[in-house]
Amino acid sequence: MTAGKRSARGSDRILYDGAGGALRIGAFRRYPSEPRFEDTGPIGGFLLVFPRTSVIIQHAGRSPVVADPTRVMLYNRGQEYRRRALSERGDECEWFSFPPQLIAEALRARDPAVDDRLDRPFTATHAPVDAGTYLLQRDVVEHLRASDARGVAPDALFVEEAMARLLARAARASYPPARARRAATVEDHRAIADACRTLIARHLGEPLSLAQLARAVGVSPFHLARLFQRDSGTTLHAYRHQLRLRTALERVADGEELTRVALELGYTSHSHFTALFRRAFGVTPSGRRRRSHRARS
Repeated sequence: MTAGKRSARGSDRILYDGAGGALRIGAFRRYPSEPRFEDTGPIGGFLLVFPRTSVIIQHAGRSPVVADPTRVMLYNRGQEYRRRALSERGDECEWFSFPPQLIAEALRARDPAVDDRLDRPFTATHAPVDAGTYLLQRDVVEHLRASDARGVAPDALFVEEAMARLLARAARASYPPARARRAATVEDHRAIADACRTLIARHLGEPLSLAQLARAVGVSPFHLARLFQRDSGTTLHAYRHQLRLRTALERVADGEELTRVALELGYTSHSHFTALFRRAFGVTPSGRRRRSHRARS
């Protein structure tokens, strides 16, 4: 994700460059048809990456992970990784870059040894993201895009304070409570959970049942329900719901017809979708659209 690289379809563009280059935000796009989709080289900074699509990411020497809008991906400078597509949209995300000293400050309470490895402060590859955190980073990106469209400087205080909040939340989420389970069991369960994430991402608007998912990954429905919640901290139903709503957030802001968005993502009606959207984000879909349109105009 080296800033400034572009291709015929994909790109990596700087949206914000503040604090003398210490704090940066960028938009990254790669499509499966591009020659270097699987490997775009080592990471150029210390990053929080917020996916907008579902894609499989594998850090060198680590297990593959389904990167999707319910997770933030964590990268140290120089991290090598590979990706595999789950949809024709490929890999779409926004990245937030921090100096290692600031990351260490955020991690120190949970990882006192972080000061001894400032070259690799992140030990986790990813962390869960709640709806409020996901919405916050979208607000920052929309603010930056709107400022650029109007030809005015963004509000640096808003952007950098939001970046600090995002880093603090990601740091907290990247150290889940310790669980007394064998490493092999944890890895097996994580692989099964990610296989379910892959299936849900590919069939997001379809009414998949627990039995269908369990058959697809080769375990019993009862076992799948337990292991997914243990691995993710949430149920399969709640995970799919959050993935649908965060996908809807993009489509609503882009001006798509609300009933169409609701039905294509598996909701039974416009009113049902509106109620769930408001519960998750504190605003109705039409209210969110108006807010995005005001920012852009």
